[in-house]
Amino acid sequence: MGHLSERLAGGSSTLIPSASPDRQRPAIDGNRIVWQDGRNGNWDIYGYDLANSAEFSISTASGDQTQPVIAGNWVAWQDHRNGNGDIYAYNLTTQETVQVTSHERDQLHPAISGTTITWEDYRHGFGEIYKYDLATRTETQVSFGPADETLPAISGSTVLWSDRRNGQNDIYTSDLTRGAVRLTYGPGDHSQAAVLGDLLVYTDYESGENDPNLSFRLLSSGVGERLVANPARQEEAAIGTNLMLWQDNRDGKYQIYYAPFATEDLPVEVPIKPGFNLVTVGNWLAGQYPSASALIAAKGEELGIERLLLHDPLHNTYTEAKVSGGDFTLTKGAGLVVYAQKSGMLKVAESGETATYTLLPGTNQIGILMVPFGYSAFDLVRSLGFDNVRSVRRFDTTSGAWQTVSVRTATTGNELVGLNFSIAPGDGLQITMKSRVDGWTP
Repeated sequence: MGHLSERLAGGSSTLIPSASPDRQRPAIDGNRIVWQDGRNGNWDIYGYDLANSAEFSISTASGDQTQPVIAGNWVAWQDHRNGNGDIYAYNLTTQETVQVTSHERDQLHPAISGTTITWEDYRHGFGEIYKYDLATRTETQVSFGPADETLPAISGSTVLWSDRRNGQNDIYTSDLTRGAVRLTYGPGDHSQAAVLGDLLVYTDYESGENDPNLSFRLLSSGVGERLVANPARQEEAAIGTNLMLWQDNRDGKYQIYYAPFATEDLPVEVPIKPGFNLVTVGNWLAGQYPSASALIAAKGEELGIERLLLHDPLHNTYTEAKVSGGDFTLTKGAGLVVYAQKSGMLKVAESGETATYTLLPGTNQIGILMVPFGYSAFDLVRSLGFDNVRSVRRFDTTSGAWQTVSVRTATTGNELVGLNFSIAPGDGLQITMKSRVDGWTP
């Protein structure tokens, strides 16, 4: 699990001073923060320099200027001076203003990285994602999805957006080999992405539309958690170096808060409880203990390991190793049964380890390595396909009971029944298949 240098929910935060009655949608780069400001009776763009505690104006043109973003000397925003939404940009050094778009339909919600601006564009009807290079003054279409794609975010060559192709907003990115890749999981919408390098921060609505909160995910490892859970609204996050800021109405009006924020990749460790445990085998565990007997010899006394079992899906049998004898090879992605007498922690993988799986008809026992934050049993079944899978089970060592979800055939088609349990790195699973699936990843 990622470690926060200061949990935002319980740590300190600082209000940026200003005479403005209403400030929203902050963005940050280095020491400079920008936001949309309502002091003049409509929305304008203002900024603040943290290094010298100085506020400055960026755009006070007619109509609303909203949704500002900043990278280096460039600030971009959504502009309604022409009666519809266009994208404008301003260079803080040269004071040049650039009208990026001029289509009669709306271009909204810009994001920026370096000299590249992205936005959501309605020239084709549905929202699509476009980008524009301020250095070369060239425009490119980024996404081509079946539903509205909105609220882009960009860091370097990584472009993210909110996508409704599954009936709710989730955050996607584009991969050259896999196409559009889903990044957020869980009930309720996930939107308003902010990204900096490997770090994604977003607004989650899992507590309801009227109680948005902030969560994060590391793109490389899938690690994540909720950051801010105040009963007021926390939205529109922006990420700086070891700093995060957001808009917050806990004081009865929207103000901008910021707080220290950093993450650290930690290894995947699983709790071992007395009795039956089903855990994953990662590269790290297989490298340290290439055989079951080596693991027993190294950890047997510490955890009171009595025996280890490995499932063979071809014959639906188990190979056993225990203190008195028996052995088998530990391989990445396997689900390992551990019978123990003591409680303790077992390191199984480094953060971000991945695996692909071949699942055969019948029972398969696998170990999960990298999995997105918020991933659940329902998500796993859907990714395998209702026509391919019968059930998925996870043993809960806290309750001492199996958690199960199954596919049931109903008059209206296949449906999921059972518990939609969470799946995390380190979990071992039993997956019963109808058909073979090759090259599957969560």
